[in-house]
Amino acid sequence: MRYRLACGLLYAVSSVSLARAQTATAAPTAEATGSASGHVYCADINAPARFATVTLQPAPEKTEASPGKRIAPAAQSAPPATRTGLDGSFHFSVVRPGTYFLVADYPGYVSPIAKLSADELKSKEPSDIEKVEKLLVKVTVAANKDSGSEIELERGAAIAGTVRYDDGSPASEIQIAVLRLGDDGKASTVSVNLNAQSRSHFDLRNPGLETNDLGHYRVSGLPAGKYIVMTTLPTTTNSFQGILGGPPATVFHTDEAGALSVYSGNVFREKDAKPIELIAGTERDGSDITIPLLGLHSISGSVTALADGHAINWGSVSLLRADDKSVVRYFYIPGDPNEGQFNFRFVPDGEYILRVKDPADAVSELKQAEGIVYTGYTQVHHYASVDMPISVHTDLSNVNISVPDQPATTQKQ
Repeated sequence: MRYRLACGLLYAVSSVSLARAQTATAAPTAEATGSASGHVYCADINAPARFATVTLQPAPEKTEASPGKRIAPAAQSAPPATRTGLDGSFHFSVVRPGTYFLVADYPGYVSPIAKLSADELKSKEPSDIEKVEKLLVKVTVAANKDSGSEIELERGAAIAGTVRYDDGSPASEIQIAVLRLGDDGKASTVSVNLNAQSRSHFDLRNPGLETNDLGHYRVSGLPAGKYIVMTTLPTTTNSFQGILGGPPATVFHTDEAGALSVYSGNVFREKDAKPIELIAGTERDGSDITIPLLGLHSISGSVTALADGHAINWGSVSLLRADDKSVVRYFYIPGDPNEGQFNFRFVPDGEYILRVKDPADAVSELKQAEGIVYTGYTQVHHYASVDMPISVHTDLSNVNISVPDQPATTQKQ
């Protein structure tokens, strides 16, 4: 009885307080919204694109203060996405008034994203903004109205082949990236859909494509143009916890020190790759690649302080080509005591540079952020970065890179 009485008094007090607040300040009015709908069709067969993915992307705003573009604050959250129905129709409800781009993804068909590089999509140059606007379907949503749009997709070209080791065995789970050659001869990763585009933000040359158990690969939905195929040995290992009980979790570990890449024409360098020309809507099979097992070497060693020879436990070691300084591999020294060790595997013959960057002595300490306790590292003494030329024609071990102290005036705090 006391509990009911207390609840009743609390409700009465709350009601009075709410009434006073409402008389003092008018209740905010809900913002009027609109909707966007339409259909997605396959142009080559004049049929609906069933279960295609459609995303409503907020259009960048042009401002007089800047010739470029900026994203409205309201557009920072993830844009809505839906799948089309059996008739190819889609519908977005409760859409804030404004200008949007409709982006449709359908297997085998050219996504407008595939015609744009990541740099063009994020560019502030007026010419790039104009290119984006020409390729994407624009829709303007008004309050209390439905805005309709039709999207027509063109069948893309496809490239397929088999990746094998030089002993004839299939190379399975090999990462595949298709690189498009621009008019300037430079290669850029092709994002055949939004999923690949989002992955490319984290790893520009790994859009999530792999060979199957027979070493086969096939990439479809490509615009016409010249391409090269890049294959890379597996670098990621997944550890699954909780299989036999306990909370489930997946831990990803990436080891870039063994990331050997082989390009079209069975070469190790992108500039030497053999281009593959694709015609719109056609299939190009037989684009095979062979990965050598012979002629690959390892380079291992340590980074030490020049003054006293102790192991440096923080920094990175990169393997660069001597002629153009392009990065072949990189290795992070993780901060563990007495570390300073590096190991590059599957390195072809050639002239290279070992580059030690931002070396330091670091001490570990327990840190906490948002209730999570973790081991962090504090750098207590810094050393100068060093380049060391190295010629690789056999396995190299016990390679020592000595780093001098940074001048006192440049020691980081």
